[in-house]
Amino acid sequence: MVQILVHNYKIPEKIEVQSINSQGDKAISLGSFNLQDNYSTQYKARELKTVYIDSECRYLKFVLTKNYKNSLNIFNQVGILSLTCFGELGLEPTTM
Repeated sequence: MVQILVHNYKIPEKIEVQSINSQGDKAISLGSFNLQDNYSTQYKARELKTVYIDSECRYLKFVLTKNYKNSLNIFNQVGILSLTCFGELGLEPTTM
């Protein structure tokens, strides 16, 4: 499980979550989700999204699309305030 807390006015339109294999050469899309523009709260609220990942993965990649335009974000940035990952650490057996 991954929790993503998005900035209150530097908001991407969409975030795609990808899993990358242990060699780091192939990314597989696990899905994507859209975010709200936060206009209705006058950019005072933050959006927290929870993503459940039902597969084994070693690396995660987050692709953030273009930002929602607003008067506070004059440089067209996107921002993540917090990224929290929960899961199990799978240790490979070793031989001696």
